[in-house]
Amino acid sequence: YPNSSIESYSTTWEDVTKKIYEDPDFGTELKKTGYFEDEIDQLINQTSNVKDKMALVFEFVKNKMSWNGVYGYTCNDGVRNAYKDNTGNVAEINLMFTAMLQYSGIEAYPVLVSTRSNGIPLFPTREGFNYVITAAVVGEDVILLDATSKYSKPNLLPTRALNWNGRLIKKGGESLKVDLAPHTISNEMVFMNVELNDDGSVKGKVRGQYLDYNAYNYRVKNDQKSKDDLIKSIEDRYLGVEIDEYEVKNQYDVNKPLIEQYSFYKENAYDQIADKIYVSPLFFFTQLENPFKLEKREFPIDFSYPHKEKYAINIAIPEGYKVESLPESTKLVLPDGIGSFSYMAGTSTGNLQLSVELEISSAIVPSLYYDSIKQYFSKIIEKESEKVVLSQS
Repeated sequence: YPNSSIESYSTTWEDVTKKIYEDPDFGTELKKTGYFEDEIDQLINQTSNVKDKMALVFEFVKNKMSWNGVYGYTCNDGVRNAYKDNTGNVAEINLMFTAMLQYSGIEAYPVLVSTRSNGIPLFPTREGFNYVITAAVVGEDVILLDATSKYSKPNLLPTRALNWNGRLIKKGGESLKVDLAPHTISNEMVFMNVELNDDGSVKGKVRGQYLDYNAYNYRVKNDQKSKDDLIKSIEDRYLGVEIDEYEVKNQYDVNKPLIEQYSFYKENAYDQIADKIYVSPLFFFTQLENPFKLEKREFPIDFSYPHKEKYAINIAIPEGYKVESLPESTKLVLPDGIGSFSYMAGTSTGNLQLSVELEISSAIVPSLYYDSIKQYFSKIIEKESEKVVLSQS
């Protein structure tokens, strides 16, 4: 531009990260420590264990700081002001956190990220990043952390940051590629006991246990919601179901599985024709719609994180009835270990028992598997729609 100095535009990732590190609102802010030293000294003097120190500092920052919702890898008001005001943008919180870990004797670095909403930076550019997290190196482990979310844990980043790869920046601007995709399977286990009433309605109890990202998503979505609002969200999700005796445990304790349990009642839950009962044994948990509708797909399928759903359902067979037919047990396996589905039905001492498991073991699946994934979900929907037939004995 006229009357301005010449600026070299970045052409490599090294150029990009060095330019960002040299930004006063990034590298200079990362070096500041005087504003937190007294409080951090009190924390880290409690233990000599590196992971324990990291955990103490992590919880301290999560509890002290509130994210103001502003993205970016550079500071706006600076780490000192953010620390004093107990609020800041992404960079202020996570650069502050990185500096605290370094001060505590822990090898730690900022990691540049492009959030899911920002897309994937395919070419070296500063504008490709809009977020920054922290990487702590403990032994041979690289642990990813984000102190902007009170529900995050080590290696469990907010879902907004789960976007392929980040760039770890070392002192001076040298950078390394970091895989952001989670590799631990997040489990969801649902246990349900059901009774069939004579009028076509059902009643029963549900107990769900959620781990890792399944628990994280629940906590974020339902943060500070009242019990009535939590009940309404279930009733809205499963139309026609009435919920009672709702209880949730460990909603705010990220180190424990989240447990949700409730009683339910639903009218017109099964069909009765002559002397036979036709019932879908998954009831309102039945998957009805294939999420993959396109004929072809050119981009990878992003499941955010590996996950596994397991349903264990026990249905009391009404007095005077017996099982006439059950859906056939089935197992589906996707190629190259991408995922699997199993469906098993049987009877035991007057009860119908169903076990269903669905697993997707990769966060990101290449597009060449799209047809297999689409067919996989079609078969799941078809299987879950099959009915158990009970007849009078």
